[in-house]
Amino acid sequence: MLLSCFPELYFNVDSGYLEGLVRGFKAGVLSQADYLNLVQCETWEAQQQMPCARFWSSKRIA
Repeated sequence: MLLSCFPELYFNVDSGYLEGLVRGFKAGVLSQADYLNLVQCETWEAQQQMPCARFWSSKRIA
């Protein structure tokens, strides 16, 4: 299987969301309030209904 040759392709697949939150908070991308709001969401749909979701969805990644 191809993935067994490249473990970095599936590193932290199960817990990547939490790690992303922590790294974003530590890097200063997320404020304390943003972090607290995001960790209270239980589902992806709940996150998309947050006020900041409109801001992030309008940003394009180049």
